[in-house]
Amino acid sequence: MFSFIIDYLSKKIALNYIEVLQQNDFLPLIDFLIVFNSVFPLVF
Repeated sequence: MFSFIIDYLSKKIALNYIEVLQQNDFLPLIDFLIVFNSVFPLVF
């Protein structure tokens, strides 16, 4: 159940970030990588 919640949140964050990227082409990818690296270890 906990992994399902993390999976859902990570996909929701990724989708929201993609929408923001489409609106702001200049948004740095580094911010996403930092957030992703802080969330990704929780999946395992």
